[in-house]
Amino acid sequence: MAEPAVAERWPKFRRRKVLIQPWYQLRVAATILLFILGYSLLLGFLMFYPLQQEFAT
Repeated sequence: MAEPAVAERWPKFRRRKVLIQPWYQLRVAATILLFILGYSLLLGFLMFYPLQQEFAT
Protein backbone atom coordinates (compact mmCIF):
# COMPACT_ATOMS: atom_id res chain seq x y z
CA MET A 1 0.00 0.00 0.00
CA ALA A 2 1.15 3.51 -0.76
CA GLU A 3 1.53 6.12 1.94
CA PRO A 4 -1.39 8.53 2.32
CA ALA A 5 -1.05 11.95 0.77
CA VAL A 6 0.41 14.73 2.87
CA ALA A 7 -2.97 16.45 3.16
CA GLU A 8 -4.50 13.30 4.62
CA ARG A 9 -1.69 12.67 7.09
CA TRP A 10 -1.66 16.03 8.80
CA PRO A 11 -4.60 17.16 10.93
CA LYS A 12 -6.83 19.71 9.30
CA PHE A 13 -6.87 22.99 11.19
CA ARG A 14 -10.25 24.60 11.06
CA ARG A 15 -11.31 28.01 12.29
CA ARG A 16 -13.56 27.85 15.32
CA LYS A 17 -16.98 29.30 14.79
CA VAL A 18 -17.51 30.07 18.48
CA LEU A 19 -15.16 32.10 20.62
CA ILE A 20 -14.17 30.63 23.95
CA GLN A 21 -15.16 33.09 26.69
CA PRO A 22 -15.75 36.08 24.38
CA TRP A 23 -16.39 38.57 27.20
CA TYR A 24 -13.12 37.64 28.91
CA GLN A 25 -11.21 38.01 25.64
CA LEU A 26 -12.81 41.39 24.96
CA ARG A 27 -12.03 42.58 28.49
CA VAL A 28 -8.39 41.53 28.20
CA ALA A 29 -8.09 43.16 24.76
CA ALA A 30 -9.62 46.42 26.06
CA THR A 31 -7.30 46.40 29.10
CA ILE A 32 -4.22 45.89 26.94
CA LEU A 33 -5.35 48.65 24.58
CA LEU A 34 -5.84 51.06 27.49
CA PHE A 35 -2.38 50.24 28.88
CA ILE A 36 -0.80 50.85 25.47
CA LEU A 37 -2.60 54.17 25.07
CA GLY A 38 -1.73 55.23 28.62
CA TYR A 39 1.95 54.42 28.25
CA SER A 40 2.05 56.15 24.86
CA LEU A 41 0.60 59.33 26.35
CA LEU A 42 2.93 59.18 29.35
CA LEU A 43 6.06 58.63 27.26
CA GLY A 44 4.99 61.28 24.75
CA PHE A 45 4.49 63.79 27.55
CA LEU A 46 7.82 62.92 29.17
CA MET A 47 9.68 63.26 25.87
CA PHE A 48 8.01 66.20 24.18
CA TYR A 49 7.02 68.50 27.05
CA PRO A 50 10.64 69.32 27.98
CA LEU A 51 11.41 69.78 24.29
CA GLN A 52 8.51 72.19 23.91
CA GLN A 53 9.65 74.11 26.99
CA GLU A 54 13.16 74.37 25.58
CA PHE A 55 11.92 75.72 22.25
CA ALA A 56 9.55 78.14 23.97
CA THR A 57 12.42 79.90 25.77
